[in-house]
Amino acid sequence: MLKIILFVIFALFSSNTFAVSYQDAKVTEIHAGYEDGTVYIKVDETLINPAGCSNTSSYSINASRDVRSMFAMLLVARTTGETISIGVEDGECFKDRPTVHKLGLK
Repeated sequence: MLKIILFVIFALFSSNTFAVSYQDAKVTEIHAGYEDGTVYIKVDETLINPAGCSNTSSYSINASRDVRSMFAMLLVARTTGETISIGVEDGECFKDRPTVHKLGLK
């Protein structure tokens, strides 16, 4: 019985922790080279902000993510004008901005 209760509690908390909202947009600006490894991106659409972050001028990518892969994808999207799918954390702000969880090139 204890295992079932722990499983249910874990399932409830993990589903809220990893909630992600998505937006399709074109990359207009990429800002990198910050000491802490953060990358900021701007897109051609109004940013989605499910966490209610105070700064919505750009998305932030925390250096703890796979920044190299994301940066490569951002460069391709910016250079070719392709649309990307941006997965934004529902409950997390990083540097007071909406936080990118994952990217997909369309």
